[in-house]
Amino acid sequence: MEAKKILLPTDFSPCASAALSTALFYADTLGAELHILHAIVRPEQEESLPFPDPDELERAMQKVAEVEMQKLLHTYKELPLDIVEITRRGITNSGVILDYIQKNEIDMTVMGTHGRTGLKHFFLGSVAEEVVRLSECPVITTRWVEGADPLKAVDRILVPVDFSEISEKSLTTAADLARFHSASATLVHVLEDYAFPQGWEAGAVLVDQRGADLEKLAGKYFAHDQKWETRVLMGPPVRTLLNYLESYPHDLLVCATHGFTGWGHVLLGSIAERLVRLAGCPVYTVK
Repeated sequence: MEAKKILLPTDFSPCASAALSTALFYADTLGAELHILHAIVRPEQEESLPFPDPDELERAMQKVAEVEMQKLLHTYKELPLDIVEITRRGITNSGVILDYIQKNEIDMTVMGTHGRTGLKHFFLGSVAEEVVRLSECPVITTRWVEGADPLKAVDRILVPVDFSEISEKSLTTAADLARFHSASATLVHVLEDYAFPQGWEAGAVLVDQRGADLEKLAGKYFAHDQKWETRVLMGPPVRTLLNYLESYPHDLLVCATHGFTGWGHVLLGSIAERLVRLAGCPVYTVK
């Protein structure tokens, strides 16, 4: 595992602060340069509302960003890291981030996610999820949980597997991460309830078959000296995986995302993006 440049987008919120500790952990572990990026995006305006002059508003936002960035850097000035501070203007936060990733050859991006659900999530969207879906480099997302300990080590890695080409991509990444961290890996396949049209007896046979398939995949991607185990669970994929994480905590979840956009993304959805929003541990996604 290598990374020369790690990007941390920040809006100086608690959500972004949660991602900071993960970014510092990997920058220190990999000896990478840490780029801290703040995007300045003008809010949409209604002519009837008493907003200040747009240029004046943007200058005020720039001044606030400079103050907050200095506070952030002062907190970590004693760390032996190369830190680059950047402020960029743009139309959308995700657009600024994706453009910076592409133009500056970023190897890894670390972001916080707000964990919204339901209609609130639908209307407000998520910058992190859009970056996860479209970024060409791996993205680690961290959901802010009050009182949570910062990431200090990765000992257990969870890898959801659905036997698609997409999930096999995540196995390659997980094996590399497990070797880098000297961590154990858990490969999990979730069977949905409708997979048993002929009853539970046929379902038990399918569980055994999927377990054997997982063992073969693990042997294909993990070296003989690495530690791994397999699990076959039953239920709705996302909720089942989240319940498993709650019962058996892991330090990192690794999954791939399909990168669909537009109606293809809206209609098909993405298990990876829902895990990004709701998982209690950092999620490492590859496109």
